[in-house]
Amino acid sequence: MIASLNKGLCLLSLLSIGSTGCLLHNVDTDPRPPIELPAGYDSSKEEAEDPGQWWTTFEDRELDRLMEQALTDNFQLRQAWARVRQAEFLEKAAAAGLFPQVQASIGASRSQSAPRVFNLGGQQQEIPGVEADNFSASLPVSYELDVWGRVRAGMLAAEQDKIAARAEVETLAMTVSASVTERWFDLLEQRSLRSLVEAQVETNRTNLRLVELRFNEGDAALSDILQQRQQIQGLESQLALVKAQENVAEQQLAALVGKSPSQVASPARTKLPDPPPMPKEGIPASLLERRPDVRAAKARVVAADYRVAQAIANRLPSLTLSGSIGFNSVTLGTFFESFIWSIAGSLAGVVWDGGRLDAEIERTKAVVDERVAAYGQTLVTALTEVEGALTQERAGRDRIAILEAQVDTARQTLDAARRRFSAGIGNYLAVLTAIRSLQTAEQSLLTTRRQLLSQRIQVYRALGSEWTRDLKPPTSAPASEDASSPESEPS
Repeated sequence: MIASLNKGLCLLSLLSIGSTGCLLHNVDTDPRPPIELPAGYDSSKEEAEDPGQWWTTFEDRELDRLMEQALTDNFQLRQAWARVRQAEFLEKAAAAGLFPQVQASIGASRSQSAPRVFNLGGQQQEIPGVEADNFSASLPVSYELDVWGRVRAGMLAAEQDKIAARAEVETLAMTVSASVTERWFDLLEQRSLRSLVEAQVETNRTNLRLVELRFNEGDAALSDILQQRQQIQGLESQLALVKAQENVAEQQLAALVGKSPSQVASPARTKLPDPPPMPKEGIPASLLERRPDVRAAKARVVAADYRVAQAIANRLPSLTLSGSIGFNSVTLGTFFESFIWSIAGSLAGVVWDGGRLDAEIERTKAVVDERVAAYGQTLVTALTEVEGALTQERAGRDRIAILEAQVDTARQTLDAARRRFSAGIGNYLAVLTAIRSLQTAEQSLLTTRRQLLSQRIQVYRALGSEWTRDLKPPTSAPASEDASSPESEPS
């Protein structure tokens, strides 16, 4: 009896392994890009250089610490990892159709039949009801042979969905890493700007004292004093705004690393880093592997193509094998002596459904067209982002060179205006104008240097990298704030 059970299960298991049919639709598992990729970018055709964890090239330990927290505790990333787990279980559920479905049931019942009344020889006779027991146990097994590859196509489609979900985690990690770096540099920019404006306020106050002395000596006008005070008031107003923006940048950074709005960065850091050497952008074809959003779009195309094969197989008849073994007896004493079994096969298919299955096939083909178009759009966006980031960086470097020269010229102008005013030639308005020009140029230079860092971040993000392939899903809840307090570093 047990031997028969084992033989039956082994037979169905072998059928489940060996009966996966060929797909009725030719699925392209490595679709070519729907657009023609150029041979190289406008600026270079050198071999690609993967910058890896690109933020480390800024050599900023504080940034490294913040990035480690963000890649572990960022709540958007945790949501994306949860979607990966969902995709993994959907793949397992799809693969379950390749194996027999085994159930078990045990039952016990007691029944009584109604008494029967009939006439016999003109006399009414009655047969009393009968009480009866019934005990049963069965192990039904059913298996649908995957003759047309329907189940296999669904499993392979779910596998591609899992690959796409993983690539989307990597895409989000690229975005999070860029956002954390941007907000960190925003914070440093506001701190640097605060220091610069405070120094400019102090310089203007010194100038005010000098003008007041000249006024007392009769060498300056009251309007010179008022204009200098107005300059100080304008800077003090700007300083209040800078402090508010510094606070906002710190709160945004806290949100990215999965913390409540509080201090997450060392208050000692005030200086923006210099951009590291420019990475070699290589050839556009490298984006196919280095950009996770491109890989995700490609996997979605393949998944949609597998679902076309699944829809075609749904239109064809299904072959199902079923069987059952067990026991059935009216008494427990003879329960294990009443072995029963059954085996059956059935072939079933749709004769007419009003065109529903055919419509589903065409719908899945349209989904493939949509995914191919999305794949093409992702590639176009990637190429545009790379070219745009490279162009912006070159322009930013040129602008910094011009602003540095402008700052130098403004300093010389201010020195000349002060000498003329000290010599009694001209009025204080020329000095005040030169001060404003120099301080505006200094702030513009700081802002442009910050923009250059942003443009470099966009270059790294646009080129993509293989570092995201090493990401591991979080294994615990986000770390507490006490465990990740910022360390003080020199500026």
